[in-house]
Amino acid sequence: MVGTVSHKSPESTVNTIEVRAVEEEDVSSNDTIDDDDDDVLMEDGGDRQWFLEAGDPVRIEADEGEDVLLPCIVERRAADRRPNPTVNWQRSGSEVVKSYFNGKNHPVYQSGRYKGRTEFTSQGLSEGNASLLLKNVTPADFGNYTCHASLYENSPQTLHTVLLMQKETQALLHFLPSATTMYPVFPVQSLRIAHLRVFSPRPF
Repeated sequence: MVGTVSHKSPESTVNTIEVRAVEEEDVSSNDTIDDDDDDVLMEDGGDRQWFLEAGDPVRIEADEGEDVLLPCIVERRAADRRPNPTVNWQRSGSEVVKSYFNGKNHPVYQSGRYKGRTEFTSQGLSEGNASLLLKNVTPADFGNYTCHASLYENSPQTLHTVLLMQKETQALLHFLPSATTMYPVFPVQSLRIAHLRVFSPRPF
């Protein structure tokens, strides 16, 4: 039995590794995928080939308390939808944000602090949209997120990386003396110093 592992780098080049003598027990749907893993095995189609397609990283900014959409769009390529699509969102490689397989969400695998704060978009997985709505963003939410999605038959598993960052305007406030007082921050070049002319009395 032969399988392949493909990884698309940010430079849009594809590296392929040939895997020989792959056994059924070598692949598990419960395996955790880490950010450090460049290659991910994923069964695809009846010919038992495994490959992964990585998209370019996306940077998203949000303020604390906001709801934010983490994008993950899967290209269809005229393939049929899988009867049991799989989507796993993770933060920093191992923390499970959302786990969906066998037609339903599995909160038992989800990190406790994300419970009740995540949902898929109204467009739905049937349209190739695995984007995740994260509600009420907290400081602990900022960081790297990965979306592992397998939605269509005979298509590669899609990997999307999203960097969630705090908006710069909010980040500046942390350097101010008071967290409850907002002071305007002006560029140095916009400040002007008014020169005063001092008049002395004329001598008699």
